[in-house]
Amino acid sequence: MSVQQQRRPQKTESNFVGAMGNFSIQYNLSAASIALPFLQSHPAFAPPKWVHYVGLGAIFVGAVLGMIGMGYLGDTLGRKRAMVVTLGIQVAGAVACSLLTWGSVETIYTIFCAGRLLLGIGVGGMYPLSASHSAEGSSEGEDAGARVGWAFFWQTPGSMVSLSL
Repeated sequence: MSVQQQRRPQKTESNFVGAMGNFSIQYNLSAASIALPFLQSHPAFAPPKWVHYVGLGAIFVGAVLGMIGMGYLGDTLGRKRAMVVTLGIQVAGAVACSLLTWGSVETIYTIFCAGRLLLGIGVGGMYPLSASHSAEGSSEGEDAGARVGWAFFWQTPGSMVSLSL
């Protein structure tokens, strides 16, 4: 085997998953701060007192739980399987917030906050998993930092898109 054949660069994985994961992180965190005031502005949906304390914080508490829990899950199950679980939780939280809103005002806000907690767990889980996905997808160690930086760059467009809609 010649020296040229031995030094052939390894194939790298796409950074698309890490980039879109980070886009969704910031999109969902920004949308959380926008959706609740819209819901509260309607006279028929005057929020119960507890919503002022729980409403917005639920997604951020979920994000911390997701960072810890999904990072551990990534270590035990593997990054790809943990990312599928994380995305499933994120989708379940988004669906709960948007489609499961019926019943009394108390029920609507309870489902909304529970959905935000689930969404936060999914969003928080994307932080460690998308970083490791981006870093592990490179063929050289020097390229790993640039790939992680590029993936996390997509948080800014995610924030801007949620504010423009």
